[in-house]
Amino acid sequence: MNKDKLRMLIHFWRFWPADLLYMTSKERKLIESDLERTLEEIPYSKAGLGALNYSLLFLKPFRNTFYYRTKRSLVLRNISRWFLKPLDTIEIHGKIGEGFRIYHNYSVIHPHSAGKNFTVGHGVTIGKGKPMPEQPEILDPVIGDDVRIHSNATVFGGIH
Repeated sequence: MNKDKLRMLIHFWRFWPADLLYMTSKERKLIESDLERTLEEIPYSKAGLGALNYSLLFLKPFRNTFYYRTKRSLVLRNISRWFLKPLDTIEIHGKIGEGFRIYHNYSVIHPHSAGKNFTVGHGVTIGKGKPMPEQPEILDPVIGDDVRIHSNATVFGGIH
């Protein structure tokens, strides 16, 4: 048995709230699409409970993505957060499409909306600025599909 699988067995008790949250979530398809973006880094070939547990244990930014996706299930989410703490250095708000991926532990991600396969690197700050002239109610940026924003980039509002 390899070292990572042994660690997962030892930490099994920490996963049950997250597993239950995943299995009962209305956002399960979104979570699976986010998990598929991690498959190149983990020893799983498809999204599922094993990949979820591995990603929650070893890819800490994924925890924040998972909790962002499950924000509607307040009680179970809070129990899970007690066992597998999210990173305080990552904030996520706004509407983000499937395949969302965060690569590092420090980011503030506040788009008005972001499309599918949105990728965020280290030290990225997104959101809060001047409103769009044609849509003054939108303060945060609108980001399209297949966008990657990397190291120390800062994107503010009023842009598409």
